Amino acid sequence: MSTMSRLMAIGVSVVCTVSLGTALVAHADDVQDQKRNADRRIADLGQQLEGTNAKLATAYIKLERTKAALPSAQARLASAQRAQAQAEQAQRAAEAVAARALDAEARARAP
Repeated sequence: MSTMSRLMAIGVSVVCTVSLGTALVAHADDVQDQKRNADRRIADLGQQLEGTNAKLATAYIKLERTKAALPSAQARLASAQRAQAQAEQAQRAAEAVAARALDAEARARAP
């Protein structure tokens, strides 16, 4: 191989090596940037979850209080429904008495 060919081969090798090395460094920088971005997103999500955990705990406490109050509310509802049914029955009875009274009055006034 001639000296010129050797120098050309060495030059090509050097250029390829430098190019490959630059590409590897650039790739490593990209990977580091991606890792930093991922770490930042994870930290942001962690902060969001901390607030979410507090909100979940508050919602859970409210749910448990509501569940604890439900039997009492259901009992009051049942009692109110019974009272309403009794009132409706009393109203029907009163309306029947009133109708009989009006009928009796009408008969009494009849000639």
